[in-house]
Amino acid sequence: MNAQAGSKQPPSKNAERGLRSRILIIDAAAELIREKGVQATSISDITKLSGASAGSIYHHFASKEAIVVEVTHQVIRYPLGALAAYRDSETWRQALLDY
Repeated sequence: MNAQAGSKQPPSKNAERGLRSRILIIDAAAELIREKGVQATSISDITKLSGASAGSIYHHFASKEAIVVEVTHQVIRYPLGALAAYRDSETWRQALLDY
């Protein structure tokens, strides 16, 4: 049976599991990078902390550098999202100063 155009189907259990795995990998990498730095963080370290296999890591990311890029995006995304909430506010400048 085909899904109708525009209808959204819930993600499959495999997709959900894959997303959880990806998040665990990113979180583990972020923690290790904060603690040890990029150069001292290895894929082996990330596998140990995240509980993901090396195969799973390479399924989600082409390289350690790709993981570092994603961690950086995640780190930047949060403050930019917070700033966007104030962007349309008339008091955004004062809110930033008060922060």
